[in-house]
Amino acid sequence: MSNKATNRFTLVLIALAFLAPLTVAWVAYVNMDEPGTTRNLGDLVHPARPLVDFELARPDGSRLTRQDLTGKWTLVYIGGADCDEACAHALYKIRQSRMAQNENIRRVQRLLIIASEQPAGSYERVLEAHQGLLVARGGKADLEALLDQFRLAPGEDVVAAGRVYIVDPHGNLMMSYERGFDPRHLIKDLQFLLRSSQIG
Repeated sequence: MSNKATNRFTLVLIALAFLAPLTVAWVAYVNMDEPGTTRNLGDLVHPARPLVDFELARPDGSRLTRQDLTGKWTLVYIGGADCDEACAHALYKIRQSRMAQNENIRRVQRLLIIASEQPAGSYERVLEAHQGLLVARGGKADLEALLDQFRLAPGEDVVAAGRVYIVDPHGNLMMSYERGFDPRHLIKDLQFLLRSSQIG
């Protein structure tokens, strides 16, 4: 085999090595919603929704943008002005679901969006147990377009719905879990996504 042919063959192998993980992830992602082959236990958002650009305030004065949701799988909870019992339970479930990913834990991050410019003191008490949680807040004007992306039914009050969402490493909303969901479902779905995909 000539040097030219050898070089061309090497380039093809490199290209295949790069594309193979993306192909596996795409096939797994698409097949999750096919009748008879579904594996997801949460509610699949189909088609996945690319989140709009946004900019929200963080407690330390910095800003959280859509870019912060790329590169990792993100578990999102949207709370109101007060973190009630349902809010505290949801944050606990996403924390434990992330911890259950073991060696893949660094591929998953958690985000709490507070739909209020002046959150109640209940958040301070709850957040003491959630180190590493991304937290951002904003008023209705700041959040209107973003919350609309998370609205899964016409007229749904996203805050009152109390759902937990999965955003993929490309910034697409792709799955959700109803209030009171079984955390084992989220754990299993995450394990499948992380095992099937090399992104994030």
